[in-house]
Amino acid sequence: MAIQNHIYTRLSGYAGLTALVGLRIYPVVAPESPVYPLVIYTLISPDKPKTSGGTSGNQIAALYQFSCWADTYASARAVADQIIAAFEDYSGTSDSTVIQFSFYESENEMFEPTTKKHFIAIDFMIWYT
Repeated sequence: MAIQNHIYTRLSGYAGLTALVGLRIYPVVAPESPVYPLVIYTLISPDKPKTSGGTSGNQIAALYQFSCWADTYASARAVADQIIAAFEDYSGTSDSTVIQFSFYESENEMFEPTTKKHFIAIDFMIWYT
């Protein structure tokens, strides 16, 4: 899963984000009893773009969701803004994974009453090989 490694490398190396969450950046699920704020990234839907001759080789368009969890709305918003800054119009190479570009799709603000945590889910379409 080289793309997940690339995503982690990008986020963990983005100073504005790490100033807020440190290295609390997790794929799919946070650890039990986590420290907030934190980021969870999840693959929503991978797809190989289609052409008239079939798929377009090894290029993949994947929708990723970045969930920014925090004790307050302001903290969740600050983390979300750093995710957007890190990935809006981003392109780069990490190991053998090349992100050609990524773009912001949507976001959703929520409050989890059971944990009393705020979170903002941000969706990015990431095109990579």
